[in-house]
Amino acid sequence: MTLALQSYKGEVVGAAEWGPARIAAEMKAFFGVTIDPKNWARDWLDLWESLKEVIKEADIQAQQPVWQVIHAEKEEEAA
Repeated sequence: MTLALQSYKGEVVGAAEWGPARIAAEMKAFFGVTIDPKNWARDWLDLWESLKEVIKEADIQAQQPVWQVIHAEKEEEAA
């Protein structure tokens, strides 16, 4: 989850999504775990996509109150 969150944070500010080689390198550096990028689609892709979707939904829900305030202020300014 940590690496998917870091990748998502980068994407939000315009960075490229992490690919299998980057994820494998980060797994080794952060957790000391070796994964084989050659088997990415078979072993990890579904989990990675699921994690990204959970993070995206959590981000949208967390920002909902902020957007409500912004839109309310814009409506007040327009009135």
